[in-house]
This record gives sequence, structure tokens and C-alpha cells, in this order.
Amino acid sequence: MTIEERLVHLEKELAVRKRSGRRLAAAALTAGMMLAVVAFYILPLPNAHGQAAETALQEVRASRFVLVDAAGQVRAELKMTPAGPALCLYDETCQVRSELNAAKDLPGLFLSDKDGKIRAGLIAVQTGAHLGLSDENGEVRFLLGADKDGPSLGLYDENGVGRAGLGISKDGPRLDLHDGAGKVLWTAP
Repeated sequence: MTIEERLVHLEKELAVRKRSGRRLAAAALTAGMMLAVVAFYILPLPNAHGQAAETALQEVRASRFVLVDAAGQVRAELKMTPAGPALCLYDETCQVRSELNAAKDLPGLFLSDKDGKIRAGLIAVQTGAHLGLSDENGEVRFLLGADKDGPSLGLYDENGVGRAGLGISKDGPRLDLHDGAGKVLWTAP
């Protein structure tokens, strides 16, 4: 074999290898692009802080969820109670300050003071809905209601005795005033 024949042979072999190398590079590039597309759809993307965002769950089941502050103190709970589900919000001393519940017999929203005494409550019962406001001793002082008989307003003294009542029924309006013992002082039909 002459040098010229060897050069022609080597050029042909080099051309074959170049084509083979280009095919291999194209295949590797295609595989890399496919891998990148799959990774884009499967792996979480980084959020604004550069951390991987979690994939949202479709459903979470539990009987209690607890929210804590930076010090580890419980500040909120969503939980199941024997009466039904409840959402409780706590202050910095871990005192319940508000509760929303779906109890079977007395669902409502209750707001408490720093000592844990309920100061306001909104309830829904079979016959209607009522809003009550209490004093620092827990005595109901104001009661607003709406039921099948109509709206009503009751004002109570520090002993829990009804002192004034206003209502509207199918028979018309009614106003009652009572003394400290609950005896009627004055009434308008």
C-alpha cells in the first residue's frame, strides 16, 4: 500500500469516525434535553429564597394541627373535640382568646379576655342565633337574638337579672323593664 493509498484510507476512516462522533453527540444532546424536560416537570423549582418549593399535597388528614410562634409557644390549633371541630387562637401567654367551633348543640364564635373568661359569644341554635356580651365576671349583660318569634334585645345587671327587654313578635313590639329582683316595673304591650 502506497502512502497515497494509506492517506485516502485514513481520510475515509476519519470521515466515518467524524460522522459517528456527530451522531453520538446528537444522541447525547437529545438525551440531555429529554432529561432536562423530565426534571423540569418532576423536580420542585426554587422559590424566591433559593430553596426548593415543595409540591402541594392533595390531601392532609389529621385530628389536630398546631401553629407555634418563634419561641415554640402554641398560638393556634385546629382540632377535633368530642363536641366537633374547633379552631382556637391563643395569646402570648397560651390563653385561649378566640374559639370557633362547630359543636352539634352549640356551634359558635367565642372571644375571651386575658383571664380566659368569655366576653363575647355568637351562637347558632336550632331556634335561631344569639349574640351575647359579658362583663369581667362572666355575667351576660347584653343579649341580642333572632329566632322564629322575631328579634329581641335583653339588658342584664351585674347579678345576671334581666332589667330591660325589647322584642318584636307577630303580635307587635314589646318593652319590659324590671327591678333588681326581676319583678316587672313597666311593660308596653
